Amino acid sequence: MSDSFQNARRKMPICKGARLKIKRANKHIADIETSIGVLEKGLVVTIGVEPNTGCEFIKCDFAEIDHRETFDDLPTGIGDAIHNLKCALDHVWVETLTRIIPSEDWSASKFPVFPTRDEVERALSNPKKNISTLAPELFRFVLNEIQPYSSGNFAIRTVHELDIEDKHRLLIPIGHYSSIGGIRVESKGEIWPGGTLRTDIPFPHFLEFEQGIHIKNPGRPTFAVMIQYGDLGEEVRVVDTLKIFSRLIAAVVERFERFSL
Repeated sequence: MSDSFQNARRKMPICKGARLKIKRANKHIADIETSIGVLEKGLVVTIGVEPNTGCEFIKCDFAEIDHRETFDDLPTGIGDAIHNLKCALDHVWVETLTRIIPSEDWSASKFPVFPTRDEVERALSNPKKNISTLAPELFRFVLNEIQPYSSGNFAIRTVHELDIEDKHRLLIPIGHYSSIGGIRVESKGEIWPGGTLRTDIPFPHFLEFEQGIHIKNPGRPTFAVMIQYGDLGEEVRVVDTLKIFSRLIAAVVERFERFSL
Protein backbone atom coordinates (compact mmCIF):
# COMPACT_ATOMS: atom_id res chain seq x y z
CA MET A 1 0.00 0.00 0.00
CA SER A 2 1.50 3.34 -1.06
CA ASP A 3 2.26 6.12 1.42
CA SER A 4 -0.06 8.50 -0.46
CA PHE A 5 -2.96 6.05 -0.16
CA GLN A 6 -2.32 5.56 3.55
CA ASN A 7 -2.21 9.34 4.07
CA ALA A 8 -5.48 9.70 2.19
CA ARG A 9 -7.10 7.11 4.46
CA ARG A 10 -5.91 8.97 7.55
CA LYS A 11 -7.62 12.14 6.31
CA MET A 12 -10.98 10.43 5.72
CA PRO A 13 -13.63 11.03 8.39
CA ILE A 14 -13.74 8.10 10.78
CA CYS A 15 -17.32 8.59 11.88
CA LYS A 16 -18.94 8.56 8.45
CA GLY A 17 -22.43 7.64 9.69
CA ALA A 18 -22.49 10.51 12.17
CA ARG A 19 -21.34 13.00 9.56
CA LEU A 20 -24.00 11.84 7.09
CA LYS A 21 -26.66 12.37 9.76
CA ILE A 22 -25.39 15.91 10.39
CA LYS A 23 -25.40 16.55 6.65
CA ARG A 24 -29.02 15.42 6.51
CA ALA A 25 -29.91 17.64 9.49
CA ASN A 26 -28.32 20.60 7.73
CA LYS A 27 -30.45 19.88 4.65
CA HIS A 28 -33.59 20.04 6.81
CA ILE A 29 -32.37 23.28 8.40
CA ALA A 30 -31.74 24.81 4.96
CA ASP A 31 -35.25 23.79 3.85
CA ILE A 32 -36.74 25.36 6.99
CA GLU A 33 -34.82 28.58 6.35
CA THR A 34 -36.05 28.68 2.74
CA SER A 35 -39.64 28.10 3.85
CA ILE A 36 -39.44 30.89 6.40
CA GLY A 37 -38.13 33.23 3.70
CA VAL A 38 -41.13 32.35 1.52
CA LEU A 39 -43.50 32.91 4.44
CA GLU A 40 -41.93 36.26 5.30
CA LYS A 41 -42.53 37.48 1.76
CA GLY A 42 -46.03 36.02 1.73
CA LEU A 43 -47.26 37.71 4.90
CA VAL A 44 -49.39 40.74 4.03
CA VAL A 45 -51.52 43.33 5.78
CA THR A 46 -54.78 44.63 4.36
CA ILE A 47 -57.38 47.21 5.44
CA GLY A 48 -60.95 46.16 6.17
CA VAL A 49 -64.14 47.68 7.58
CA GLU A 50 -66.41 45.99 10.13
CA PRO A 51 -69.86 46.16 8.47
CA ASN A 52 -71.83 46.36 11.72
CA THR A 53 -69.84 49.17 13.34
CA GLY A 54 -68.00 50.85 10.49
CA CYS A 55 -64.75 50.50 12.44
CA GLU A 56 -61.64 49.97 10.34
CA PHE A 57 -59.18 47.15 11.00
CA ILE A 58 -55.88 45.78 9.74
CA LYS A 59 -55.76 42.09 8.84
CA CYS A 60 -52.42 40.28 8.92
CA ASP A 61 -52.33 36.91 7.14
CA PHE A 62 -50.57 34.84 4.52
CA ALA A 63 -51.41 35.78 0.96
CA GLU A 64 -51.82 32.23 -0.38
CA ILE A 65 -53.26 28.95 0.89
CA ASP A 66 -49.93 27.33 0.03
CA HIS A 67 -48.27 29.61 2.57
CA ARG A 68 -50.50 28.18 5.31
CA GLU A 69 -49.50 24.65 4.29
CA THR A 70 -45.84 25.64 4.33
CA PHE A 71 -46.25 27.01 7.85
CA ASP A 72 -48.05 23.83 8.98
CA ASP A 73 -45.18 21.70 7.60
CA LEU A 74 -42.57 23.47 9.75
CA PRO A 75 -42.98 21.27 12.88
CA THR A 76 -42.12 18.05 11.02
CA GLY A 77 -39.09 19.68 9.41
CA ILE A 78 -37.86 20.92 12.78
CA GLY A 79 -38.39 17.47 14.28
CA ASP A 80 -36.51 15.81 11.42
CA ALA A 81 -33.52 18.12 11.89
CA ILE A 82 -33.41 17.44 15.63
CA HIS A 83 -33.78 13.68 15.11
CA ASN A 84 -30.86 13.53 12.69
CA LEU A 85 -28.64 15.46 15.10
CA LYS A 86 -29.54 12.99 17.86
CA CYS A 87 -28.87 10.07 15.48
CA ALA A 88 -25.44 11.57 14.75
CA LEU A 89 -24.62 11.19 18.45
CA ASP A 90 -25.81 7.58 18.48
CA HIS A 91 -23.79 6.82 15.35
CA VAL A 92 -20.58 8.32 16.69
CA TRP A 93 -21.03 6.39 19.94
CA VAL A 94 -21.57 3.01 18.25
CA GLU A 95 -18.76 3.64 15.76
CA THR A 96 -16.36 4.58 18.55
CA LEU A 97 -17.23 1.63 20.76
CA THR A 98 -17.00 -0.82 17.86
CA ARG A 99 -13.58 0.51 16.94
CA ILE A 100 -12.18 0.51 20.47
CA ILE A 101 -13.85 -2.64 21.83
CA PRO A 102 -14.55 -4.82 18.75
CA SER A 103 -15.07 -7.93 20.86
CA GLU A 104 -18.52 -6.71 22.00
CA ASP A 105 -21.74 -6.11 20.07
CA TRP A 106 -22.57 -2.40 20.36
CA SER A 107 -25.19 -2.19 17.60
CA ALA A 108 -28.05 -1.39 20.02
CA SER A 109 -26.11 1.15 22.08
CA LYS A 110 -27.34 4.71 22.53
CA PHE A 111 -25.30 7.79 23.24
CA PRO A 112 -25.31 8.25 27.04
CA VAL A 113 -27.26 11.41 27.87
CA PHE A 114 -28.67 12.03 31.35
CA PRO A 115 -29.62 14.95 33.58
CA THR A 116 -26.61 14.56 35.89
CA ARG A 117 -22.98 13.51 35.74
CA ASP A 118 -23.63 10.77 38.30
CA GLU A 119 -26.30 9.22 36.08
CA VAL A 120 -23.95 9.21 33.09
CA GLU A 121 -21.26 7.57 35.24
CA ARG A 122 -23.67 4.87 36.40
CA ALA A 123 -24.80 4.18 32.83
CA LEU A 124 -21.20 3.79 31.67
CA SER A 125 -20.50 1.47 34.61
CA ASN A 126 -23.30 -0.95 33.75
CA PRO A 127 -22.10 -4.42 34.85
CA LYS A 128 -23.19 -5.98 31.52
CA LYS A 129 -20.89 -3.74 29.47
CA ASN A 130 -18.81 -1.70 31.84
CA ILE A 131 -17.12 1.05 29.84
CA SER A 132 -15.21 2.18 32.90
CA THR A 133 -13.28 -1.11 32.87
CA LEU A 134 -13.42 -2.05 29.16
CA ALA A 135 -12.23 1.39 28.03
CA PRO A 136 -11.27 3.58 31.01
CA GLU A 137 -9.83 6.34 28.81
CA LEU A 138 -13.11 6.59 26.89
CA PHE A 139 -14.98 6.58 30.20
CA ARG A 140 -12.98 9.58 31.45
CA PHE A 141 -13.20 11.29 28.06
CA VAL A 142 -17.00 11.18 28.04
CA LEU A 143 -17.40 12.28 31.66
CA ASN A 144 -14.77 15.02 31.73
CA GLU A 145 -14.64 16.35 28.16
CA ILE A 146 -17.87 15.51 26.34
CA GLN A 147 -20.05 16.03 29.45
CA PRO A 148 -23.44 14.80 28.16
CA TYR A 149 -25.44 16.08 31.13
CA SER A 150 -27.34 19.25 32.03
CA SER A 151 -24.46 21.09 33.67
CA GLY A 152 -22.13 20.06 30.84
CA ASN A 153 -22.73 20.15 27.09
CA PHE A 154 -25.86 22.21 26.52
CA ALA A 155 -26.38 21.14 22.90
CA ILE A 156 -26.20 17.39 23.57
CA ARG A 157 -28.67 17.55 26.42
CA THR A 158 -31.13 19.84 24.62
CA VAL A 159 -31.08 17.90 21.34
CA HIS A 160 -31.70 14.73 23.31
CA GLU A 161 -34.67 16.22 25.15
CA LEU A 162 -36.17 17.78 22.03
CA ASP A 163 -35.88 14.47 20.19
CA ILE A 164 -37.78 12.72 22.98
CA GLU A 165 -40.41 15.45 22.98
CA ASP A 166 -40.86 15.19 19.21
CA LYS A 167 -41.65 11.47 19.51
CA HIS A 168 -44.71 12.30 21.60
CA ARG A 169 -45.90 15.56 20.07
CA LEU A 170 -44.90 17.93 17.28
CA LEU A 171 -42.34 20.58 18.11
CA ILE A 172 -44.80 23.36 17.43
CA PRO A 173 -43.08 26.54 16.28
CA ILE A 174 -44.46 29.84 17.43
CA GLY A 175 -45.10 32.04 14.40
CA HIS A 176 -44.74 35.74 15.00
CA TYR A 177 -45.16 38.80 12.98
CA SER A 178 -42.66 40.47 15.26
CA SER A 179 -44.33 43.80 14.65
CA ILE A 180 -46.23 45.81 12.11
CA GLY A 181 -44.26 48.95 11.54
CA GLY A 182 -45.05 52.06 9.60
CA ILE A 183 -48.76 52.18 10.43
CA ARG A 184 -50.33 55.60 9.88
CA VAL A 185 -53.83 56.53 10.97
CA GLU A 186 -55.88 59.72 10.76
CA SER A 187 -57.93 60.99 13.69
CA LYS A 188 -59.67 64.37 13.75
CA GLY A 189 -57.58 65.59 10.85
CA GLU A 190 -54.24 64.62 12.38
CA ILE A 191 -51.94 61.83 11.14
CA TRP A 192 -50.48 59.55 13.77
CA PRO A 193 -47.67 57.00 13.23
CA GLY A 194 -47.69 53.73 15.08
CA GLY A 195 -46.83 50.05 15.20
CA THR A 196 -47.54 46.89 17.14
CA LEU A 197 -45.69 44.75 19.62
CA ARG A 198 -44.76 41.16 18.80
CA THR A 199 -47.59 38.68 19.09
CA ASP A 200 -48.04 34.92 18.84
CA ILE A 201 -51.77 35.13 18.13
CA PRO A 202 -52.54 32.64 15.31
CA PHE A 203 -52.98 33.95 11.79
CA PRO A 204 -55.04 35.66 10.58
CA HIS A 205 -54.60 38.40 13.16
CA PHE A 206 -56.78 41.49 13.31
CA LEU A 207 -55.89 44.91 14.69
CA GLU A 208 -59.09 46.87 15.26
CA PHE A 209 -59.47 50.64 15.64
CA GLU A 210 -62.15 52.80 17.23
CA GLN A 211 -64.77 54.63 15.24
CA GLY A 212 -63.50 57.83 13.68
CA ILE A 213 -59.99 56.50 13.15
CA HIS A 214 -59.09 55.99 9.51
CA ILE A 215 -56.15 53.88 8.37
CA LYS A 216 -53.95 55.75 5.91
CA ASN A 217 -51.20 53.11 5.73
CA PRO A 218 -51.52 49.58 7.20
CA GLY A 219 -47.74 49.30 7.49
CA ARG A 220 -45.66 46.23 6.84
CA PRO A 221 -45.17 43.15 9.04
CA THR A 222 -41.92 41.51 10.01
CA PHE A 223 -41.96 37.76 10.50
CA ALA A 224 -39.98 35.27 12.52
CA VAL A 225 -40.46 31.63 13.49
CA MET A 226 -39.57 30.80 17.05
CA ILE A 227 -39.49 27.65 19.12
CA GLN A 228 -39.93 27.40 22.85
CA TYR A 229 -38.31 24.81 25.07
CA GLY A 230 -38.20 24.71 28.87
CA ASP A 231 -34.44 24.30 29.28
CA LEU A 232 -33.81 27.21 26.93
CA GLY A 233 -35.74 29.49 29.24
CA GLU A 234 -37.11 31.65 26.45
CA GLU A 235 -38.35 31.66 22.88
CA VAL A 236 -35.53 31.42 20.36
CA ARG A 237 -35.31 31.79 16.59
CA VAL A 238 -35.60 28.27 15.25
CA VAL A 239 -33.14 28.47 12.33
CA ASP A 240 -30.40 30.21 14.32
CA THR A 241 -30.83 27.72 17.17
CA LEU A 242 -30.76 24.65 14.92
CA LYS A 243 -27.61 25.93 13.19
CA ILE A 244 -25.90 26.37 16.56
CA PHE A 245 -26.91 22.86 17.63
CA SER A 246 -25.62 21.44 14.35
CA ARG A 247 -22.23 23.12 14.77
CA LEU A 248 -21.92 21.97 18.36
CA ILE A 249 -22.91 18.37 17.58
CA ALA A 250 -20.44 18.37 14.66
CA ALA A 251 -17.77 19.53 17.11
CA VAL A 252 -18.61 16.57 19.38
CA VAL A 253 -18.21 14.18 16.44
CA GLU A 254 -14.83 15.73 15.61
CA ARG A 255 -13.67 15.27 19.18
CA PHE A 256 -14.60 11.59 19.06
CA GLU A 257 -12.72 11.27 15.76
CA ARG A 258 -9.59 12.76 17.31
CA PHE A 259 -9.98 10.50 20.33
CA SER A 260 -10.28 7.45 18.08
CA LEU A 261 -7.12 8.16 16.07
